[in-house]
Amino acid sequence: MISFKQHLAEGTGSPIASFDTRRSDYEIKVYKDGKGYYIDAGNFDMEAKNMAELKQKLKKAGADLNNPNFGRLK
Repeated sequence: MISFKQHLAEGTGSPIASFDTRRSDYEIKVYKDGKGYYIDAGNFDMEAKNMAELKQKLKKAGADLNNPNFGRLK
């Protein structure tokens, strides 16, 4: 049996963007998940219903939205 996190990662495909935190202590990956977004930050996971909520949660997690490792938020 696979974990819920593995199920979501398999269902969402490749990340659409990736960010380091301000202190660069971990990487945050963003996946498109149906009508919303799935955020994998290693130690914790979050979901966002829309782009505004996604950006707010990424900022709270310490991501620099102006400097992604790859990808972009549309």
